[in-house]
Amino acid sequence: MKHQLNISGKEAHSPLYATRAQIAARYSISPRHLDYLIKDGIIPSVRLGKRCLRIPVSEADAYVKSLLTGGIEQ
Repeated sequence: MKHQLNISGKEAHSPLYATRAQIAARYSISPRHLDYLIKDGIIPSVRLGKRCLRIPVSEADAYVKSLLTGGIEQ
């Protein structure tokens, strides 16, 4: 039996996990600063192997959203 995952809309093009370099570039921070955020437990990460670390994009987005100040609350 072949299983197929159907995702439509925004989720179809958004990765669930990203590398350190991708997240650092996404938010214009250094990979070292991202390492501190991971080490301090501020942003969670998933270790898939000795040298393979991935960060949930939704968690990184939630952290950055929590830093927003001002503007109109929605």
